[in-house]
Amino acid sequence: MNIQLMMHGFGDCRKPLPETAAVIESVVHQQMTLFLHQATEIAEQRGSRLVGPEDILFIMRKDPLKLQRLVHYMGKS
Repeated sequence: MNIQLMMHGFGDCRKPLPETAAVIESVVHQQMTLFLHQATEIAEQRGSRLVGPEDILFIMRKDPLKLQRLVHYMGKS
């Protein structure tokens, strides 16, 4: 999905600058990479070669609001 369309959907102007969208995409990419590395480490600690939902839930356990949203969206699939 186009980052600029998402930005507009969340209240930015109709056509956000491509440079701004690129910065946001870069930040999200960095955060997702860090998150997946953490999930991989948790999976390895429990003796698994695969990251499972329980690893992601474990990482998010300290943020009840985000955890609640994640569980809600996981139930939608």
